[in-house]
Amino acid sequence: MLFVYLEECVTNDGKFINNELNDVYLVTTVNPIPLDAFTFQEAEVSAVKYISYEDYRNLLAKEDSDCVPYDVNGQYGQLFDIIARRYKENTIGRSLTLQKQLQRYAPVSLSAEVSSI
Repeated sequence: MLFVYLEECVTNDGKFINNELNDVYLVTTVNPIPLDAFTFQEAEVSAVKYISYEDYRNLLAKEDSDCVPYDVNGQYGQLFDIIARRYKENTIGRSLTLQKQLQRYAPVSLSAEVSSI
């Protein structure tokens, strides 16, 4: 978890008051996770795609209607500062460090077994 922040806003013409603590996580993987690996609530999610964090920040700053609104100049904006600092480093060095960290963990293989009832 990177940080927690309080989100307070009123949406839907005053019909919805949002007053919640949001946990913000950043997961780093060696390769992108295939989109079909996720299960989404159709009533909650209309589309998912991979974009650069700069493009995402710009869409939020422009209040693009395709994105869930977040104030990039508020507390949520910390995410973009953290990403920029984290990935300004030497990409090759960061990749080697990540690979070393991942090698600490034993691979896990999952398989399903069906038995009769």
